[in-house]
Amino acid sequence: MSKFNLSFRGEILPGYKPERVKSRFAKLFAIDDPQRVEMFFSGKPISLRRNLDRKEAADIFRKLHDIGLSSELVRVDGDGIAAPAVEHPATESEAPTDTPPKTTPRRMDHDILQRAAGRVDQSWAVPSRKPKSQANKSPEADQAAKIASHSKAATDPEVIAREKAASAAAAEAKRIAVQESARNKAEAARALAAEEQRIAEQDAARRKAEAEVAKALAAEQRRVAREDAARMKAEAAEARRVAREETARKKAEAKAAREAAAEAKQIAREAAARNKAETQAARKRADEEASRLAAVQAKRFVQEEEARQRAADELSRLAAAEAKRLADEQVERRKADVIQQAENEEASKKAAAAKQAAIMEAALRKAAAEKAEHLALEEEAKYLAAAGAA
Repeated sequence: MSKFNLSFRGEILPGYKPERVKSRFAKLFAIDDPQRVEMFFSGKPISLRRNLDRKEAADIFRKLHDIGLSSELVRVDGDGIAAPAVEHPATESEAPTDTPPKTTPRRMDHDILQRAAGRVDQSWAVPSRKPKSQANKSPEADQAAKIASHSKAATDPEVIAREKAASAAAAEAKRIAVQESARNKAEAARALAAEEQRIAEQDAARRKAEAEVAKALAAEQRRVAREDAARMKAEAAEARRVAREETARKKAEAKAAREAAAEAKQIAREAAARNKAETQAARKRADEEASRLAAVQAKRFVQEEEARQRAADELSRLAAAEAKRLADEQVERRKADVIQQAENEEASKKAAAAKQAAIMEAALRKAAAEKAEHLALEEEAKYLAAAGAA
């Protein structure tokens, strides 16, 4: 069963972005280190996989092509013929190994055919110098030895028989050699034809694979172009929609701002009118309250004046009555005790004077209290008038 080696030089197919291709390559081979990923794209040939079967090799080849990488499959036939392995950094999915791939014994003619397809290398090795025993002999000595040997052989029956047997063996060996040569030539021709047919089939398969890859690549490029066009169209439509929405939003905000300003002005006018009306109403209420308080104060003052007048009249009446009573008592005392008039006159005068002083003091206290109350009423009227004006 044929095996394949997968080689890679870090070539990125046209139309693919290098950063995206490298990211997909790292994800495909489970490589987390970006520096190790960059080592695969240095341009040097790297053998990613060895001795893969046909299905696995085609699967990895297709995956590399799908992510935008150019790779090469090198066929390894049953005789172990393959391109030499190239040292490369091991990935997590491929452990490094120093053991070369297993090979099977191969024939010389097959190796020659592999070295030069289409022709057979027939340059075989021959001795480059004579044996040491013959190096010092002269040509005359050799010729004499040959003559002597032929002369001896011509007279010896055993030698003659051996020569005949040797001649027959030589003829048989020559015939076998001719047959072996013919068979080798036929086998070489068949091997050459088979190798040429294999190479032709491999070339045809490679051309077919390349055509399929090119077709797939063209289809992928068309699909990407369609997607890009659709995306650009969608982005343009989205940009137009966003622009329309932004314009509508700005118009709505401007309208709302105008309406808010008009409403604020209206509210300010209404608030000013309301404040003015409230101020006027408060001033009116203050004036009315001041008038009412003034009327109340005047009425109270009149009532107080009337009360004071009545109190004064009552006091005068009481004083007159008291004076009359005192006069009457004095007259009676004078009538009753004329004798003691002289003695009691001084006492009576003192009592009268003290009583009169008490009466006058009470009157003065009452007048002072009335004056203080009057002043308090005036202060209250002033305070109420000031509060109404404020």
